[in-house]
Amino acid sequence: MSEDNNINPQNEETVETPNTESAESWESQLRSRANDLFSRRTAPLKAEIERLQATINEISSRFQEQTQAEPSEEETSGLLDHVRQWFSDSSSKAEADFQARLVQARLEAADEVRERAQQEFETSLISARAEWEAEFLKSNEESFQKRLEQASDDAAAISRRESETRIEEMREQLEASRKALTLAVASSQSAGFDTLRASVDEIDAQRTQSETLSSLVKLASQFAPRVVFFVVRGGDAVGWKASGFENGLNDDTVKLLSLPAQNPSLLHDALTSFKTAVGKSASPGDNSAILGLYGSPAPERSAAFPLVVRGKAAAVLYADSGTQSETSINTPAIETLLRVASMAIELLPARRGLEPPSRPVEAPAAPVTAPIPVTVTEAPAEEIKAEVQQVESVPTAEAQEHVRTTADIEEPGEPGQPDDSAAQEQQLQEAEAQIESHDHAEPEPEPVPETEVEQDRYQDEESAIEAEIEAEMVEAEVEIEADADTAEMPIPVIPPPPTPRLLVSEIKLYNAAKVNDGRRNFDLYDRLRDEIDRSRKVYDKRVSPAVASRFDYFYDELVQTLAEGDPAKLGDGCPGPVVITT
Repeated sequence: MSEDNNINPQNEETVETPNTESAESWESQLRSRANDLFSRRTAPLKAEIERLQATINEISSRFQEQTQAEPSEEETSGLLDHVRQWFSDSSSKAEADFQARLVQARLEAADEVRERAQQEFETSLISARAEWEAEFLKSNEESFQKRLEQASDDAAAISRRESETRIEEMREQLEASRKALTLAVASSQSAGFDTLRASVDEIDAQRTQSETLSSLVKLASQFAPRVVFFVVRGGDAVGWKASGFENGLNDDTVKLLSLPAQNPSLLHDALTSFKTAVGKSASPGDNSAILGLYGSPAPERSAAFPLVVRGKAAAVLYADSGTQSETSINTPAIETLLRVASMAIELLPARRGLEPPSRPVEAPAAPVTAPIPVTVTEAPAEEIKAEVQQVESVPTAEAQEHVRTTADIEEPGEPGQPDDSAAQEQQLQEAEAQIESHDHAEPEPEPVPETEVEQDRYQDEESAIEAEIEAEMVEAEVEIEADADTAEMPIPVIPPPPTPRLLVSEIKLYNAAKVNDGRRNFDLYDRLRDEIDRSRKVYDKRVSPAVASRFDYFYDELVQTLAEGDPAKLGDGCPGPVVITT
């Protein structure tokens, strides 16, 4: 127990409690744990002592048994001495072993208690430190967060003020740039639109195919650095006019350019697709063959624009950027010019029939004795031949019988105004005289009295259309007779007979809005039923039986001119072609 008293103070000195308030509880806990450990360590020693005691008792009982056998006195005393010595040695040894084990157990118990106390102290210290650090960090974090928020608010306010100032400056600069750009774009668009509008007006003002196409090439050169106009003849694309080249290609040398239209090139793509074909710089074997020796320098961009007349690609306009950038070609403007030129060529016969005479007659009631000069217009040889055949197919007597002068006649006005009806009648009479000189076998038609002229053109619209048709037919034959040998046209377009062409062109001209709506909705006939039926009646009266028995030119003209080559656009209610068999 003395050693216990020595151990416990040492443990008390070694173990430090976290605070003074729990010192007594720590001491009682340590004492209790030390006693428990001591009890566990001394239990084996007590068991060993009990075992030795049992051994001694057994030896003692044996000794008593031996003594009962009455041994000699010497043996008895020697044996007793030996037993006493052995017992003394065993007791000493057991006592020493017990003391050693007791000391060892106490040391181990003290070490274990010290270890546990140290671990618990360290754990408590770590926990206390963690709590202190958490509290310290929390307080510092709150303070730091407040300072950080304050600094962030100050920085945001400063940045906001600077950003607002910068944004306001940039907004002012952007507004100034926008205004300048708007003015520049407006000026550019106005200039470009004015140029395009003037070009369209110039093309529309032409009255022959040659003049129309010459104007087209000249005006297209305003929207592309270099242009070449090719005409399709016999499966070949033949050069006709050129503009913008500095390597010797002009209107004379361009006629040397000729290449098969079926060969792969931009021209072939445009002629077959009826759409604009665009390509990059020319490469050997395809686009370079278009210009031949005049292809250098190779342009960055080139395009081919087809000229579609009456559903056929009759020519193609080639344009490239030359030595300029690829943006130098104004594709939409050139496409617009091509469409206007196509429409102008298709409407040339109708316009010639609708135009007033070249020289008005001042006195409407006085007879006119001087012949009115007939205007000679250029026309392709193929077109002339076709019109000759169709004009000859209609008997002259029948044509003259139905010639009326109600077309383009206005009600009498103030004195001194020219009377178009008298001039037109005079022109028709001279045309009839020329026709009679070429066909003596036909009977002389009876003259049409002037009393048949009606004052209200709207009540006799059908008669007006008939007069325009017959005037067109007579004028066509007179033009053929006057200029058949010298007429030269770049595009070999073979038109249908002038009668259905003029009828359908008038429908298209005076009902443009209905025509556009009918094309989109595929119901042209339903929208223009009255106009088409009325023109059909006029055509049936004027067409010769020989022509009517072969082909329905009127229906074909409806498909090509009104329906753009697609019969479906006429609608399901439109009657099909009519061929009269005799």
